[in-house]
Amino acid sequence: ILVFGTIATLGAGRVLGVDAILAKTEFFRNHPRLQYLIG
Repeated sequence: ILVFGTIATLGAGRVLGVDAILAKTEFFRNHPRLQYLIG
């Protein structure tokens, strides 16, 4: 269930454009490993 929830959350973020907004934040620029999570 946890894996399904994680996949659903990441998929919803991509559909709604949340990942693009997060990618522009300074937090994600300072932590390049997190870029793999949001694509």
